[in-house]
Parts: sequence; C-alpha cells; structure tokens
Amino acid sequence: MVYRNYRRSNLTPIWVLMGISLLLFIVTSIAPELRQFLGLKPAIIGDRPWTIITSIFVHGYIWHILANMITLYFFGRYLCALLGKGRFLIVFFIGGILGNVLYLLLGPPLSTAIGASGAVLPWVGYWQ
Repeated sequence: MVYRNYRRSNLTPIWVLMGISLLLFIVTSIAPELRQFLGLKPAIIGDRPWTIITSIFVHGYIWHILANMITLYFFGRYLCALLGKGRFLIVFFIGGILGNVLYLLLGPPLSTAIGASGAVLPWVGYWQ
C-alpha cells in the first residue's frame, strides 16, 4: 500500500520554470523594451551573451506563453517523472540553448528570438 507524504513539496522544476516565464511575461508586458534586452539577437550576441538563456523565458504575447507553458506542463511532467528533476532540467536547458544556437546560425541577424519553443518542442519527437 502506498501512503502519501503530505509534507512533500509539490514545487517541481516545471512549476519553477513556468513561474519564471510568467513573471518575465508580466514584467515585459509592463516594460516591452525589456524583450529586446533579454531576447536573443544574433547581431549583438557578443555584447549580450546572457540572452542565450534569458530568451528562453521571455514571451511576446499571451498565446505564445500559453502554448509554451501547456507544452511544458504536459510533456514536462512525463519527462520529469521519467528522467528525474536534475536530468529534466539538463534536457530543458540543452534543448533551449541548442535551439538558440541554431537561431544564431540561421536566423536573420537583426531579429530577436524569444520563447521556450526550442526548449519544449524537441520533446514531442521523443514520444514518436
């Protein structure tokens, strides 16, 4: 028989990642110029190297964050249970960074990339 431990925290990496994204969405909705500062722009990656990570958490509009967070929640829960919290975070950040590196190589130099699509969408192929 399995007993539930009610003292256990339900704060999973998925909720933390979703919380960071939601917080940045609210902040960048109030101050839209921050999207340009935190977003990934190939032409100025040398001046702003942190954007390879921060751009994963910045979203442009409500449907953008909604789609990314629904994908993160449903696929991420399964993947987190399968791999464990540490490995899940590694997969999430490697996916996001590799997506951004691909954007640096193939994207228009003066455009700005934002969103978690590179971090969450590679998982969809994992189930096929």
